[in-house]
Amino acid sequence: MRAKERGTATPASVLLPLVERDGETYIWLTRRPETMKRHRGQVAFPGGKRDAGDESALHTALREAQEEVGFAPSLVDVFGALDEMVTGTGFHIAPFVGWLREDAPAKPNPHEIARAFCVPLASFVFTEPRPHFFRGSGITRIAPSYHVDGELVWGATAKIMMDFVSVVRQVLRAEG
Repeated sequence: MRAKERGTATPASVLLPLVERDGETYIWLTRRPETMKRHRGQVAFPGGKRDAGDESALHTALREAQEEVGFAPSLVDVFGALDEMVTGTGFHIAPFVGWLREDAPAKPNPHEIARAFCVPLASFVFTEPRPHFFRGSGITRIAPSYHVDGELVWGATAKIMMDFVSVVRQVLRAEG
C-alpha cells in the first residue's frame, strides 16, 4: 500500500469472529441495513471507523463488534491480525481474527446491522471466489465474491476473507 493512500484513508478495523459449533469452525458476518449512508445492504465483518478514544486498531475492532453484534471483548481471544488494506471507498482497514469463547447469540444493533449470521468457515475454505460485476464511478468493475447463506459476500470483505482463507489453507497443508 502506498503511503499516500494509507495516509488519506479513514482508519477502520474489523473482527473476524470465529466460534465452534458441533466440532466445526463457524464465522460471523453481518449485513448492513439499506438505510446506511455507505455500504448499504452489503455483507461485512463486524467493524467500523476508528474513534478518537480508541487506543488501537484492535480496540476499534473489539468495540465495534460489541456495539454491532453484542460480542463482549472479554469473550474474544484474539489470534492476531491479517494484512491491512486500503479500499477504493477510502478506508484503511485493519482486520483481526478472534475466537469466541462461547457460542453466544448475536444481538444485532438494528441501527447498524440488518442481519447477523454465522456460517461454516468451510464455505469459504473449500470454495473459490467467483467474479462479481458491479458499477462504480461510471465504469463496470469486477470483484471477488462468495455466495453463502443466501448472501453475496464481495469487495473488501471477500478480499479479507481470501487473505484469511490463504492462512487457513497453509495451516491445513502443514497439518496434512
